[in-house]
Parts: sequence; structure tokens; C-alpha cells
Amino acid sequence: MTVAAGAVAVGLSSTSAAAGTTSPAAAESVAATTATCSGRGLYGPATTNWTMSSRARDTARAVIYDAKTCDKRGLVWRSTRDKTLLSLGLVTPSQAWATPDNRSSSPSYKRYADTVRALQTRPRTYRWNGATYSVWPRVAYDNTSGAWDEAVRSGLISRSDARQMQSSFGYYVGYRVYVTDGGRLAYAFAGE
Repeated sequence: MTVAAGAVAVGLSSTSAAAGTTSPAAAESVAATTATCSGRGLYGPATTNWTMSSRARDTARAVIYDAKTCDKRGLVWRSTRDKTLLSLGLVTPSQAWATPDNRSSSPSYKRYADTVRALQTRPRTYRWNGATYSVWPRVAYDNTSGAWDEAVRSGLISRSDARQMQSSFGYYVGYRVYVTDGGRLAYAFAGE
């Protein structure tokens, strides 16, 4: 946990010792944070496997933690350090991880929740151009009905989204996360 996230957590849980109630400012802060970050309130660990390097596993765990706790600073720092491709267009890490992320007008629409939900599905190993990646969800490179069902059950896409992708493209074009064996967050985007 970063100092900033810890400070926010302490501030959000402040109570009045005399009355034993949550202060109005703390209650408003909790409501504002919940409304501005789609990852807030999502629980569960990143799904990893034994074939994944320990560095890739550590990165997946750190990224899902930052997305669930809405740690924009941590995600921007990692994305900047790792030179993460965050969209198929030109967007900076600060823009990509902007909050609120729960409005369709935001360039990072549901990015926090999508990151959590993707990392909670089973990963698939993908090798390209001499690099090895762990990719969540596995349906990005596993076009089986089980992989599609898992993406739907995770809440990452709807059954309707799955049917549309299958009929229009023949493969998954939704949000996905790639982590290299060296532990670099390489990609986190949706699109073809």
C-alpha cells in the first residue's frame, strides 16, 4: 500500500470518538470515491498459474490491488515506467487512469473495473516477437466456448457482447491485460 492510499483509507474510516459515528466529511469522501472509480468494491485476487514467472505474478497482483483500491498514482507510475500501451490511440497514463472512470464520456470508461475483472479470469500464455506474455482474459487467444463463458461470468463482457464479437470479428476484441515474463505491464486496452 502506498502512503497516499493508506492516508486515504485512514481518512475515510475516521469516526467521531464522542459520538461513535462516521463524520459527514468522511461519509461524503467515501461516496465520492465509490462514484469515481469503477474498481472500488470489487474483491478477489488476480488469477495466476504455475507456468507464469514470479515477476509476472507479482505484477498482476500489484496491478489488481491498485485497480481495486483506485490507486491512480500507482497505476500511472507503473504504466509510465513500463511504457504500457493503454489504448490503440494516443493517450497518456494519466489520461488512461483518469477518474471518474465510470462515465461513457471518460477515455478510461470502466478501466479500473475491467482491469480487476480481466485479472480475475484465467490467463493464457502468448509468445510474440521473442517475448512471452501472460494475457488476461484467456479468451483473447483461446476462442473456445469455455473461455468465452469465463469472460461473461467475470462481468468483463455480457453474453450479447460475446455474441456480437464472435459474429462480427470471430474473436475477442474486449479489454485485456498483458504482462511480460519480466514483470512489465505491457498492454491494457480494448480493441482490435
